[in-house]
Amino acid sequence: MIDGSRLPLEDNIRLTLKAKELAAARDATLEAEIGRVGGDEGMGQVRDSCTRPEEALAFWRQTGVDALAVAIGNAHGNYRFAPELQFDILETIHNTVDCPLVLHGGTGISFADFRRTIDLGVRKINIDTDLRLASTGAMRRMMAEKPSEFDPRKFFSATVDAMKQICIDRYEAFGTAGNADKIRPISLEKMVSHYK
Repeated sequence: MIDGSRLPLEDNIRLTLKAKELAAARDATLEAEIGRVGGDEGMGQVRDSCTRPEEALAFWRQTGVDALAVAIGNAHGNYRFAPELQFDILETIHNTVDCPLVLHGGTGISFADFRRTIDLGVRKINIDTDLRLASTGAMRRMMAEKPSEFDPRKFFSATVDAMKQICIDRYEAFGTAGNADKIRPISLEKMVSHYK
């Protein structure tokens, strides 16, 4: 993943092409971002920070990235207000760019909106903040319920269980539950070789 989205378009393209060379040398795929994820969401200027479909097409044609993260009113972190996703922009990008689309800032997006983004070409949704919230929430609950507990392994066990449940809920919402057999396995040796 390379994020040059805060750069002017031509600079983002140059940076992404450098990252593509590095990825290709390691037989890795490359995800890049265009548009401003996390800008002025909730402040009445969401559309101004969205990915412009014509720029997404130019970016994709010049870089040939394997996946493209777009800004459609989504934001990193936790939303102060329910996001208003710009589905018309997503649909236009989906109809013009021939690669999987990515949605960063998936925490706080409704399950109905998740399904709609998937219908419009999104193939990866980031939910890190959901996982962090579940993890720290579980730890806080355990500390409140068992203030004399001092074994960190028990706290970590509770956080893992909470994060597992978030993953299960999201896989069901995304319509991917039960599809593990369709995932292309990668050998441990190949995975490790990417980091040498």
